[in-house]
Amino acid sequence: MCSKGKIMVEMAKLQQSNTEGQCSSHPPDIPSDDEDISLLLEVSSDEYVRVDEKRKRQPSKWKRNIRKQLKARGKEYVSVKGSIVAAKCLKAQCNCKGKCYLDFTEEERHNILHEFFELTSEAQNQFIATNVEESEKKIQRQRRDYGKRNHRTHTRQYYLPKGGSRVEVCQTMFLNTLCLGLKKVRVIIVKKHTSGTGVAPEDARGRHANHPRFRLYQDYCKEQSVLPRNEALYRKIFVEEFNLKFKKQKNYTCGKCDRYELVLKSSKAVVELEQVEKEKKIHLELAEYSYEEKRKDKLHSKGNCNCITMSFDLQKCLPTPLLMSGATFYKRQL
Repeated sequence: MCSKGKIMVEMAKLQQSNTEGQCSSHPPDIPSDDEDISLLLEVSSDEYVRVDEKRKRQPSKWKRNIRKQLKARGKEYVSVKGSIVAAKCLKAQCNCKGKCYLDFTEEERHNILHEFFELTSEAQNQFIATNVEESEKKIQRQRRDYGKRNHRTHTRQYYLPKGGSRVEVCQTMFLNTLCLGLKKVRVIIVKKHTSGTGVAPEDARGRHANHPRFRLYQDYCKEQSVLPRNEALYRKIFVEEFNLKFKKQKNYTCGKCDRYELVLKSSKAVVELEQVEKEKKIHLELAEYSYEEKRKDKLHSKGNCNCITMSFDLQKCLPTPLLMSGATFYKRQL
């Protein structure tokens, strides 16, 4: 039993002992809201269980979010397919003509990589967008093979922070110091240019505004001339206080309905389609007639004490006869 359940049991025993000597005409003490009695059901005299509630969202404990955080920090993580991705480490420095490797020591590069991994995913994207600049090509070389075209139209300048300023480095030095791939840099630069603000926009994957329940709430508030609350408060009250959820209603079909639908979708003969449509209409009318008779029996039983109407569903029933043959078992499922 949990500690809270034990406390509630002790409080109940104490309350019972205090009320034994009192007059029975006095009503028992009503527990306050702080005791959280409303969320407990008494199973026996010494055991309480909590009423089942709808689970609350805990995004920090989701596997995909944990995976994203480990990946953003350069640590080892398990991919979606179950393979282990090794932790990122500082790669070798460049050997370019500009000799930008002389501007940074290994310790400085380690510090830059450590500070980069301490940032969030969005902050890392913004760091890349800030320290990578793109400009048009100044010189266009004339190639001997005129049939080939050079599709590169821009030149990128890469920078790394050092002592409160920025130092220009080559592409290899930039990527190896931050353990990045060229594709990620290209995507962030394209997003920065398309946004028109000069900064990389936030990642919008998995975010949408398709919230029909909240829109229905807003429409209702407009009809009642009431100012609607924000969506966060609406979801908190809807989920935590009312404990409500939506579920698509199940609509079971019989074998005849499935056969009619299959013929109507696959057949191209006009005469056959008309015949099947007619049979389906008669079948649905008979089904509606049975439901109508059921409603009449319910009303009749409510007004007559000598009549009882019972309705039940055989959800889990044993197959008869019980055969162990595999072919017979699977044919029952068709």
